[in-house]
Amino acid sequence: AVLGRLRLRPSEGGATPMRTATKGRSYQRTGSEVWGSQSTSSSPVNHSSPNLEDNSGAPSFPLRQSAFSLERGADSASSRRGLAMAPLPWWAVVLLQFGQGCILYLALCPQPPMPPPPAPPAPPDADALWKDGWAAAIDTFGLCTLAERGELHFDINANAFVGCDGRAWSKLAFCCAPERPSAPLLSLQPMSASEHPNALLVSWTSPAERGSPVVSFSLYLVRGEASTELEAREGETSVLGEIVCEGYQLSCTVKALNTSIPHMLWLVAHSPGGSSQPSPAVTLLPAPLPISLTATDNGDCSFGPDDTLTLSFNAPTNRPLAESNRDGASDGATAELALEADAVATILGFSTKVGPMRGKWDALGTKLTLWPEPVAANPEPTVDIFLAEVRVRLKPEGRVVVPPPGFSLAADRWSPPLTVAGCFVDGFEVGMLRWFAESADPESYHISIGTDHRRTGSRALRMEGGNGGQFDGLSAHLPTAVYEPRGLSCWVRSTVAANVGYLALGGPSLHEAVVFFHLRPTGQAGLLSAKGYFLGGNYSVDRWLHVAVALDWSHRTADLMLDGSLVASGVGFVSGAADARMIHIFNSDKGVVWWDDFVVY
Repeated sequence: AVLGRLRLRPSEGGATPMRTATKGRSYQRTGSEVWGSQSTSSSPVNHSSPNLEDNSGAPSFPLRQSAFSLERGADSASSRRGLAMAPLPWWAVVLLQFGQGCILYLALCPQPPMPPPPAPPAPPDADALWKDGWAAAIDTFGLCTLAERGELHFDINANAFVGCDGRAWSKLAFCCAPERPSAPLLSLQPMSASEHPNALLVSWTSPAERGSPVVSFSLYLVRGEASTELEAREGETSVLGEIVCEGYQLSCTVKALNTSIPHMLWLVAHSPGGSSQPSPAVTLLPAPLPISLTATDNGDCSFGPDDTLTLSFNAPTNRPLAESNRDGASDGATAELALEADAVATILGFSTKVGPMRGKWDALGTKLTLWPEPVAANPEPTVDIFLAEVRVRLKPEGRVVVPPPGFSLAADRWSPPLTVAGCFVDGFEVGMLRWFAESADPESYHISIGTDHRRTGSRALRMEGGNGGQFDGLSAHLPTAVYEPRGLSCWVRSTVAANVGYLALGGPSLHEAVVFFHLRPTGQAGLLSAKGYFLGGNYSVDRWLHVAVALDWSHRTADLMLDGSLVASGVGFVSGAADARMIHIFNSDKGVVWWDDFVVY
C-alpha cells in the first residue's frame, strides 16, 4: 500500500525541501535534516529551529535521510480529500531502497538459463546398486551419516547388532557390515505322475538377508549311496553334489529321479555379504520296492476263487487308498484296511489279464493280499495267473510311498514273477528259459521261446532236434514240496509223426523214472508201463494235445488223460524210484515239438 501511494525522487542539489504527509503530519528537509510539524495541509512549513514544537504540542525530531525526497503524489485521491499520511520510519525507507536496488539488478543483469529437468532414473540393477552402495558405505564420508552410524550398537541380551534392519536392502543396511544370509528351508512336493513321472517340486522362501540382498540360490543334489555318506556327516559346511537349479527363482522341478535309490537335497543362498550356510538337508528316500509276489494255492496249482496272491515290500508303506484312510477310522481293525476292486486297479497293474481283484493291507503296509472279485459275471482270464507267472506293477498314480515322517516319490516298479509254493509251473511267459540243457552236444537241439505257436498267453517253448538218444534235451528241478507230486499237466504239439515229445518224471535216467510219456510214429500218445506196455490214445500232427497224469503213490500207479478223456488207468510206475525230483523233455527222432503250460502239483 505504501509503494502504491508513494514514489521516490532525487532532490535537486540537496537544497530542495522534501515534502511528505502522513497522518496529518508534514516534514520538510533542507540539506540533510528533516523537521516535522503538525499540519493538516500538504504545503511546506519552514521552521527556524529544530526544537520547535508542532501544532499538536508534540516535540519535533530530526530524521536522517538519503539524498532522495519523498513526495506525496499530486494526483492522489487522498490529497483531493485533504487526507495526509503518517511519516515513514527510517527502517522502512531503507527496505524500500534495498528492494528498488534488487529490482533494478534483476531487470538489468542477464540471468543464467534454468537447467533441464533430470532424466528419470534407470531401473535399479541389483548388482550395480549394491556395489555402488557398499563402496560409498565403507567410505567415512559415504552413504551413512553420523546419526545413522550412531543407531548401530551391540545388544548384549540379543547378542547381535541392533540398528540395521537386516530384512530389506536399505541405506541403513550399508551402514552395518552385511552378514551372510540365514540358511533357507526346503519344502518337497511330488509332481503329477501323469505329467511329470519321477519328478519332484522343490520350493523355498527367501531367508533373512542380514544387510545385503539375496541375489541367487543354488540347489544341490546327491544321488545314491553318496547321500547316505553325507547324511552321516551332517553339519559339515562343505557342499558336495551336482547343482540342479541356479538362479533367483523360489522353486525348481527336479526330473528323472530314480525311485529305487536315496537322494539328498539342500539349498544355498548367495548375497554380496557372502553365501549362506547350506539349508538343513532333505533326504528323498527310495520308494517302497516290491520284492516278491507269491500265491497261496488250494492244492491244484491253478488260480481260482480259493487262491490268493501276496505282494510283499522291502519297507513299510503308507497303505494308500485303504479304508482306514478314506473313512477316517483309527482303531486299526483289519477290515478297515481292505481295498475294493477299483482301488486295487488304481494302485496295481498286471502283466496279463486277471479280472477284478480285491485287496487288504497288513498293519504295517508291508504286504498286500489279493483275491479274485467274487462276481458271477467275472470273465475268465485268457491265461491262468499261475501259468502266466504274472507280475504286478505299482502305478505311480497309486501313490505308494514311505509312511510319514519320511518322504519318497511314488513307487513305479514291477514285482518279480509270481511263485507258487508247492507247485512247478512254467508257461514260458517271462521269456526266460529256466530249464537246463542235458546234451553234451550243443548242436543237437535248437531251442527257443517263440510266439508262432502258443497254447495260452503269448509264448511257448520250441524244441527242434533229436539224434536217437534219451535224456539229452532239457530238464528242470521240482520244488522240494512236490517230490511226490499228485499230478502233472502240460500241452504238446508236434509237426511230425515220430518218436518225439518225450516226457519223463523222476530221476536222471529211465531206471529212475516214475512216469515215461511220448508220441509214436503210429499217431499214438501214451505211457510206458513197468512191464514194457505202451498204453494211451491218439494224437494229431500240428494240433495241441493236452496231457494230464494223476499219480497214486500208495499204489505206485498213474492214470493218463488226453484232451480231458481217460485213455489209460492203473499204469504202473516205470521204476522203483522213491520220489520224483526232476522233469525231462527230449526227442528221439528228428522233429519240431512245441511245449506249453507245464504244471506239476
